[in-house]
Amino acid sequence: MKKLPKPFLTALPLLLLLAACSNDDDNNEGINGRWDYAGYYNNIQDVFYPIQECESRVMTLKSKGMGLTRINDCEHEVNVTFTWEKLPETDTYSFINRDFEPETVKITLSAASDSLFVQSISNSRFTDVYKRQ
Repeated sequence: MKKLPKPFLTALPLLLLLAACSNDDDNNEGINGRWDYAGYYNNIQDVFYPIQECESRVMTLKSKGMGLTRINDCEHEVNVTFTWEKLPETDTYSFINRDFEPETVKITLSAASDSLFVQSISNSRFTDVYKRQ
């Protein structure tokens, strides 16, 4: 796992406080809102693998193209901020994190708007499943 720089860890509580107190919180329309990770589908074998009990992943998407994912892998908790944008006239989105290469994903919102299916364009073998909270 990548070590986080000390200035980042020092500033993280302040950044989280500012984000939590922001007045640009979105309603839950479209893909905006808080999404809890449920697990993933292996599209080749058509099998669903639920998240382990000790793990958690929460993704928050805001309409201004900002996002935050909070990941707990049973040993460590990491917060990852990113920007996102919908690509014109498609159901694909670009997720950009300054530490990684941009990733283009296909996002499908369930008819009831309670499930979000996220599939990488470069690797369509797996689909992440999130539930709206």
